[in-house]
Amino acid sequence: MSKPTFIQVAGNTYCWSGKYAIGGYLNPSTREAHLIDSGPDFKTAELIEQDLTDKGYTLSSILLTHAHLASAKGASYLKEKHPYLKCYASPLSATIVNDPGASAVMNMLDYAPQQQDARAEILVTESIPYHDGVFFIQGVKFSFVTLPGHFPGMFGILTPDQVLFCADALFGARTLSKQKLLMFTDPGNAKQSLQKLKSIRASHYVLYHGGLEKDISSLIQQNLQCIDDMYQQIQDIIKHYQGQTFDIIVQKLMQRYGIDDHEDHYELVRVIARSNINQLLKEGRIRKKVAGGILMYSTEQPVYDGAPSL
Repeated sequence: MSKPTFIQVAGNTYCWSGKYAIGGYLNPSTREAHLIDSGPDFKTAELIEQDLTDKGYTLSSILLTHAHLASAKGASYLKEKHPYLKCYASPLSATIVNDPGASAVMNMLDYAPQQQDARAEILVTESIPYHDGVFFIQGVKFSFVTLPGHFPGMFGILTPDQVLFCADALFGARTLSKQKLLMFTDPGNAKQSLQKLKSIRASHYVLYHGGLEKDISSLIQQNLQCIDDMYQQIQDIIKHYQGQTFDIIVQKLMQRYGIDDHEDHYELVRVIARSNINQLLKEGRIRKKVAGGILMYSTEQPVYDGAPSL
């Protein structure tokens, strides 16, 4: 198996050939490299840095699309190697990357993850306002596109060569063939972001979980269908098992999709279930009630029992 490397997409824009499609903008006039995301671990980050060095480039900045570790963990290694490295992200992503415990405050996790060591790491040094716009990163013009849904505060990034890095707003064919439960923290926003991608004209599209694409219209429809199927499955579970707890809904969802009993798998399904339940509540398709100190969900209409409102 050949060692992963940056391959040219268009002009000065490159894409990592490994499992995760990390981006690179290599500026030949300054010999500086700008990364789009940093990979899931230190080993990948080390390979990236060596490849840039072999190509005669010095790492100048990291542009993080969002705060998930699969996209952002490599920044810690690179920042340690280059203490003055600039790292850019949205305000919300910056908060979570710099303090992983913030994800618990957002109700993304049931616990607050801690830093791996005692250092007070400030990885993200620069905040990009969370709106569509053009920003010059050390003289290079990048367009930032808001794409919430998979994770709050997520950006897509368009390079000067009109290559759009879609982050995790869109999953590739291989991912779709292996799993039908997709990680979206807000399915309503996710669908809007997918519709938004339809309107963006680019020479190439890079999917962090999917690689390089010239045309994403079919993949957008497949992703939309997966979101709708997830949504319907969870609504069907609640309808079939009236008055069940959140944990039972998660259990039935894992059973229906044949997901193995593993803490990481459970945590993923829990986030997916929570986001879809919140959407169903928002749309008035289900209701929640407390009985005997237990929160339950159903599709049945409430019956007024004369209890005083608090």
